[in-house]
Amino acid sequence: MRLSKLTGMCWAAFFFSTIIPFILFSSPKKAIALLVFAYVVFLIQFKIGTTKGIACESQFFLSQPEEFSQLDSEQLTQYTTELETLGFTKIFDCKLQRNVEFSNSVFVFIFGRIFTHPQLHCFAAIDQMFSSGEAQSRMERSIVSDLADNWILSNSTRKIASIWYVARRPRVLWIFCPDSTPQEILESHIEKRQEMIDVLGVQPQKDFSWDFFVEREEKSRIETKRVWKRKNLILGLIEATLFELNPPSEWMGDYKRIAKRKARMQ
Repeated sequence: MRLSKLTGMCWAAFFFSTIIPFILFSSPKKAIALLVFAYVVFLIQFKIGTTKGIACESQFFLSQPEEFSQLDSEQLTQYTTELETLGFTKIFDCKLQRNVEFSNSVFVFIFGRIFTHPQLHCFAAIDQMFSSGEAQSRMERSIVSDLADNWILSNSTRKIASIWYVARRPRVLWIFCPDSTPQEILESHIEKRQEMIDVLGVQPQKDFSWDFFVEREEKSRIETKRVWKRKNLILGLIEATLFELNPPSEWMGDYKRIAKRKARMQ
């Protein structure tokens, strides 16, 4: 596995800020002083930059597939049919706009088609990401349940980026299921969700209005920003590197610990 460009640049900056002071100064005291200064500047600048990127402003709009010339319409139609066969009902097409800021501002658009299941009380999404008008990903599929006490379970074909893994939240659980069909995703999702209901005693959210999705996105942005601000940068860089070298297929957060404790009590 290769490191991402962002992670590689961070390690390069970290390495060079370590060796350059000792090349420039023969005096160990001056070299150490410059080393400490370089570390502080690096940490501050990188933390500010990544916080802007990970907590970028997002806006939801109702949309139409025709707005995206590079949209994979064939896959959109196929997955729509498969989800409707499973009992899902389309509620709207939308566009999520994010102003991602790292070294410069980049507008990222995500086209999404959202479905709900009236009996299972979960929602599904088919989405594709675009930047500067060009498709940046294939058409992805996700099935998500929002449960009481802020628990969330997501089964998705979209591979999570390392920076989002570092800012993961303890009650937002996900399972990565690449190349799975909507039926396979749904079966896996319901099985894990029922396990969570039995262990935690929580029930699924049933309100899937437009306001719910807008508020959900904003809440996610704020909470992710809070987690990232508290993260030790060096620890986060190590976590991102390990994730990219050997990506886990799931994140069970606090649920894993709670489930183990309840199993021991039985």
